[in-house]
Amino acid sequence: MKTRCKFVVSEVARIGWQGMKPETAPLQERIKLSAICGGDGNEENQSFSSATPTGTLEIWVSNPAVLGSFLPGCEYYLELTPAAK
Repeated sequence: MKTRCKFVVSEVARIGWQGMKPETAPLQERIKLSAICGGDGNEENQSFSSATPTGTLEIWVSNPAVLGSFLPGCEYYLELTPAAK
């Protein structure tokens, strides 16, 4: 069964890897997302909010092609599909 969720980026922090000198440390970003909450007048967001009233997700990325892609306030759909065993 596949589940579709809708999240909004609540925070993006750009961080160097710990224990390395800042000039040589590869950059990474910590991205925090929160489940969409209704109340903003958006009918779709209200629908998602009634099905999933709360939730958080935190991801760390270091792929240079992805850095800077996630911006606070932007909304994303997340597809959750069971992985094969």
